[in-house]
Amino acid sequence: MNLLKEFTVYFQQSEEFQRRLIEYERVKDSDAWKLHKEMLLMMRGIMANEFFSKRYTDLNATEKDILQKTIYNINQIIGFLLEPLGYIKKQNLWKNLTKRKG
Repeated sequence: MNLLKEFTVYFQQSEEFQRRLIEYERVKDSDAWKLHKEMLLMMRGIMANEFFSKRYTDLNATEKDILQKTIYNINQIIGFLLEPLGYIKKQNLWKNLTKRKG
């Protein structure tokens, strides 16, 4: 299941969701949003540091693979939360490009 893909589809189908997402974009100028963004970026930093830790180095190949996939998915979700409209636009652009080539 691609959770974020579901948001893209929902965005295309729901005018109410589109309106609310645009309102969400306006919030990004507030101090509260700056704290929210800072926390999300801090989470990204913590995840990146994990790859350089001794704990990660000591994992076997399967455990490393699982952790990499988990962190990748969490990173995708953080990216979406930071820029939901940007993510949706990027997905729609990708769909359009693959339709033309297909």
